Amino acid sequence: MSISTIQNFYKETITRAVTLTGATNIYVSALPTPDEGYVVISPSSSSLREIVYYTAKGTDSNGTYLTVTLANRGLGGTTAQTHAIGEPVRMNVTAEHIKEISDALDQIVAAGAQDASTITKGIVKLNVAPAIATEPIAVGANVLTNISYGTSSVGKVPQLDSNGKIDDSMVNLQIDIDSGYIVSDNLLHSNDVTVVAAGTSYTKAKETRIDSFVNTIRIKCDLSSSNTHTKYLKVYVNGVALNDSEVSGSLSFSLSYDLTTPLKPDDLIQIYVRTQTGTAADVDVSNFRLYGTLDNKRIYQIGGYQLASPLEVKVPSTVVFTATNIL
Repeated sequence: MSISTIQNFYKETITRAVTLTGATNIYVSALPTPDEGYVVISPSSSSLREIVYYTAKGTDSNGTYLTVTLANRGLGGTTAQTHAIGEPVRMNVTAEHIKEISDALDQIVAAGAQDASTITKGIVKLNVAPAIATEPIAVGANVLTNISYGTSSVGKVPQLDSNGKIDDSMVNLQIDIDSGYIVSDNLLHSNDVTVVAAGTSYTKAKETRIDSFVNTIRIKCDLSSSNTHTKYLKVYVNGVALNDSEVSGSLSFSLSYDLTTPLKPDDLIQIYVRTQTGTAADVDVSNFRLYGTLDNKRIYQIGGYQLASPLEVKVPSTVVFTATNIL
């Protein structure tokens, strides 16, 4: 069995809407290096993520594409579904990669190779899983209380399975140590271009992708209109409304909202607007901005997992906030 090649840092987006849930060509902003392999669409979204295996790649008048068969849609427990322009496409390491390696090793042993049942050059095959710590991981006076891998208890180190293999859910574990941002009026990112929107149902007017970990952030936006009908504005994250963020008014008004839910790379902050029922008037949305100050003396997250309480650090972090305007 062949083992899929992985391209480090492959980070592209969908350029044409994927309207089929079966065999199709998925158009991406740039082709990966491997001729075939696994990619993950919207890996940070629990509702949109899908693992696919492309068997070919190419270019036509619509752009560059990856060819995916029906059998290779919705892999790894994900669901084959439609996808919109702008959704991220990543070549993340998945459980499928680890299974390919495991299967290849089993085939080598089955073919008569040394199975390491005795110590050979310092390597030994274990018949039972080695014992590892099962108590909470203590860091100074703090305990990581929000980590959960597979079926392991919250705050405990995951066990190896009966074959001495690491549980598949460990595949996507990150090792980043991240500082956090605290809310302030220090400008971090601007998406100021005026967008015209209309409709009595909430419609997306602005969208910015977060490219780094953010502990908390302040969001501001302006809405203006020449008519006096009531207008409504609301913040969404990854397509989910933050209902406590809604503001409304006539003519012109502004939003200022402190988002205290930690964000991670590829999360989307979005602005949706609507007008009062029966009046689909145009409104102008502009000056969508993100504010905050790097709290570089504390660690809020390890590997994307929130700590029970922040840790003090001796050497201040130099993490720089970055974001990308999509709409």
